[in-house]
Amino acid sequence: MKHFYLLFILASLLFSSCDWRKDPKIKGYSSIKLNEKNEFVCSINGETFSVDSVLFTNGTEKIYIKPEVGQSVTYFTIGDHKEFYDGFAKEDEIKNTYFIGDNINGSLNFCIFMMVVMFLYGYVSICKEKEEDEEDTKSQQNN
Repeated sequence: MKHFYLLFILASLLFSSCDWRKDPKIKGYSSIKLNEKNEFVCSINGETFSVDSVLFTNGTEKIYIKPEVGQSVTYFTIGDHKEFYDGFAKEDEIKNTYFIGDNINGSLNFCIFMMVVMFLYGYVSICKEKEEDEEDTKSQQNN
């Protein structure tokens, strides 16, 4: 049974280091153009997408800027959200920008870590109480 607890604790600690945020999926790269209706669009893999805003960062916050003709963008999705990122970007860069200021990942990891600590404390307390009970029964039998 002790091996089960050890494996459970190890799995919980490994699980608590997970990144809970969704990964973006890059669909393609393009530059913004104007269509015949004077709307900002970009063509990726033969499909044309309307561009309302472009995700940008100043290092401390995410900002949505107006698109400009000729601007290079990365088309990506996160879940059901379809967005455009300024310039040619990789998934990690988009993820870091998209989730700037988001603390849910750290909160979940902290909660899992605290549950493991409470579980360990409870397990050690129960083991210590059992040892004390065994010592009390032995001392009563010797008397």
